[in-house]
Amino acid sequence: MSADPTIRWSELVRDLADLTSAAALAKRIGVEDREVRRWRQGKARPQGDSADKLLRECDDRGIHWRNYQKLVPVYDYRNTYEGNVRGGPQGLSTGHNPCLLPIRTKFLGFDLTSPIGLSASPLTANSDWVGAFARYGYDIITAKTVRTVSKKAHPFPNWVHLPGLSSAIDVGKFPGSVLGELDLPDKILQSLSAANSFGMPSAEPDVWMADLARSKTLLSPGQILIASVVGTADNPGDDLVRDFVKCARLAAETKPHAIEVNFSCPNVYGEEGSLCGNPEAAGLICKMLASELNGVPILVKVGYLPGNEFRTLFSAVYKYVYGFTAINTMPATIMADGQRSEPLFTGSKRAIAGVSGVAIREYANDTVRLLKQLSLQHRNDLEIIGVGGISSTEDANMRFEAGATVVQLCTAVNLNPLIGQQIRKQLASPTTTSPSAKFDGGMVTFSDPTVKASFKTTSEVCEQLGVPFDLGLNVLRQNWLERYERDRDSLRGLKTAARGRAPEKHEIEKWIRYTVGNGKRR
Repeated sequence: MSADPTIRWSELVRDLADLTSAAALAKRIGVEDREVRRWRQGKARPQGDSADKLLRECDDRGIHWRNYQKLVPVYDYRNTYEGNVRGGPQGLSTGHNPCLLPIRTKFLGFDLTSPIGLSASPLTANSDWVGAFARYGYDIITAKTVRTVSKKAHPFPNWVHLPGLSSAIDVGKFPGSVLGELDLPDKILQSLSAANSFGMPSAEPDVWMADLARSKTLLSPGQILIASVVGTADNPGDDLVRDFVKCARLAAETKPHAIEVNFSCPNVYGEEGSLCGNPEAAGLICKMLASELNGVPILVKVGYLPGNEFRTLFSAVYKYVYGFTAINTMPATIMADGQRSEPLFTGSKRAIAGVSGVAIREYANDTVRLLKQLSLQHRNDLEIIGVGGISSTEDANMRFEAGATVVQLCTAVNLNPLIGQQIRKQLASPTTTSPSAKFDGGMVTFSDPTVKASFKTTSEVCEQLGVPFDLGLNVLRQNWLERYERDRDSLRGLKTAARGRAPEKHEIEKWIRYTVGNGKRR
């Protein structure tokens, strides 16, 4: 490729060089040191093969290079819901194969590779989206909510940026209305909020059941798929409770790892979006599901409720479920920028939409803390998925400390799909700020040139994959060095010395990827 003028190359090169050094980056790219310095200073732009290698370097390092150009969201705010579903996620590589250290996690009895996942949302609209994000290392994926009937999404627009909500709102002070806009910021923001108004669209059961089954086949070991269901009662006399149960029964036929019943969604027209405020109906649904779907883990997705109201809801459902997902979006009226008297989302019933992102972080933390407190009092085996306002390792740790077993992201992922990988790497190596280390300025020497060559190649592979060098050394020892030294020593003294070859780079990379993927560290 030629130097893409929309990419801020100097910033990209600076951040890549800061991970190790400009000299190390130049060596990996295959150029002279001075060329990297010129790119970093903005005196020149990388061209052709060098530009391609820099972008691949970003992928290997878990850096989302699109952060260095005008933002391209995974879900296109300026397209319809149907257009996004058909087109698939923007900017995700089909060949993405990150090397991520496992963070062994137990959830609902399943052994997971990490506690990081993706919540039910347009980002999990169908198996194409689920499969893409599974490749990006999101290990607890909840598919988008489905119904017993086909239902279209609300009219465009459906998802907007909220520039005025760039920090967490204290509990009890959430604004009743806020300005929204379709334009995204020029650069990625660590803290951002969004609002959505989709109305929980759904394909027909025959379609989504087949798609859920396909989604499950796209997962890797250590990943799970959760189906999300909601009842529908559009006409007088419709039984919302029984429709909830019917939808969950259909979802169970696809054999997901768990089923999430969605009791909270502020942007639908019917009462299905407010069952959090109807403990009697919520309890009846969960009781019927526990009876009919014996053995299938049932989770309840809740919205924020004041303490006493939440305790009432918890009391109605906790005996019948395996855990909770907390929280869904927060309701607010979204106004068009510059036209405060006019709601942004068109339609007489769409003034109120669901706010997500950093703005709702404290509401989500508060709910998880209360859930954990109630669980310890009544049923300490309940699991909690923490959702809402998570966009950094610090946010994830706050949710774990509050009581969440695992966490799921969404809003931050839409603008930076690699955020989950970045959080995972920091959780796996919390004291590591750089993927490389120096040996205190000392000189490392070798008596065997073959061993020296293998250590040098291992170092390069570890640097490329962003894994600790000691892990690579252990892998080399287990897969090659011990055998090589044993064979060499057994032939020592013979006239013909052993002349084993050093492993090639692709072999070492394969060994490291296998070890990381299976958590075999010793």
